[in-house]
Amino acid sequence: MKILACGIIILCAFRFYRVKSFFITALVFLFSNFIFLGIIIGLYLIFNSDLIAVKNGTVYFDIGAKELLFSALFAYIISAVIVRIYNRQLSKGELYMLEIENNGKKASAFALCDSGNKLREPFSNYSVIVVKSEVVEGLFDESTMRLIPAATVNSDSYLKAFKPDRIVIKNSKGEEVIENAYIALSDEMKKDGFSAVINPEILSV
Repeated sequence: MKILACGIIILCAFRFYRVKSFFITALVFLFSNFIFLGIIIGLYLIFNSDLIAVKNGTVYFDIGAKELLFSALFAYIISAVIVRIYNRQLSKGELYMLEIENNGKKASAFALCDSGNKLREPFSNYSVIVVKSEVVEGLFDESTMRLIPAATVNSDSYLKAFKPDRIVIKNSKGEEVIENAYIALSDEMKKDGFSAVINPEILSV
C-alpha cells in the first residue's frame, strides 16, 4: 500500500512522461523522505520536545491549525523560489540541439530552455516545443495537425502543431529521445541564436 501510495503521489505531482523518469523521481522522492524522517528523529532525540512524536515510523506534530497553515505557506514560498531560481539558471545555460524527424525527413535547430513555455496539447496533455515555421515546414503533416492555444501578453492565438516520428534533444551531457511531445510552428520567434523553445520539464539530460 505504501508503494502504491508513493506511485500515486508521484503521478499526481509530476505526471507520467517516461518509465525511466518515473523511477528516478520515485527514488528521489523516497530518498528525500528518508532524509526528512532522519532529521525529525534526530531533533526529537536531541531536544526531547513534546511537540514531536515518532511512532511506527510516522511523525506526529502537536501544533495548531494556524501554525500548520503558516508552515504550509512558508514551505510553498520557499519551494516556489527554489524552482524559479533553478529554472532561471537552466534557461541561462547552454543551448540544446534539437533534431526532428518525420515521414523520412529531418530538421535540426538550436533550442532554448525556457520555463515560460507551458504549452501543452489539450487532448493528450503532451508538452509542446515551439519551433520557427521555416525550420520544420518540410516536415509538417496536415493529417496529424493540432491547434494549440497560446496566450501572449498582447493576444490569444492558436499555433499549428504536429507529432513527429522522432525528437532528439542533445547537449554536452548527452542526448535524450523525447517520446511524447508536439512540435508547434511559430512565425513570431525573432531572437537570434536559437530557433526553438522547449520546456525544461521534459528534459532529464
